[in-house]
Amino acid sequence: MFGVNLSRIYMEIARQYKCQRFDVHSDMSYLGTSPVETLIEFRLPENTQVDQVKLGKIFDKHISNVRYFNFMVENGSIYLMLHFNKKKNKFGIDYEYSLN
Repeated sequence: MFGVNLSRIYMEIARQYKCQRFDVHSDMSYLGTSPVETLIEFRLPENTQVDQVKLGKIFDKHISNVRYFNFMVENGSIYLMLHFNKKKNKFGIDYEYSLN
């Protein structure tokens, strides 16, 4: 996940919302060399109020090498979905590239 500063994102969420745990799930390309889509679930304590505008700014600041991302807050968790760009080089191998 080149360009996604996960440690900084986790530190910001831990500082503001007392997050103590997160899980990462990835759908890999058919070669298994790079992710196509990644889901990151940040687990929050119950009854935590999340400011979604501020959370979006945190994600904008620390995510740079994805086609697009979206997030949702549901059932005491923040779900962050990352969708990566794919291109093929002259040998037919997929690789990631940045639109930024």
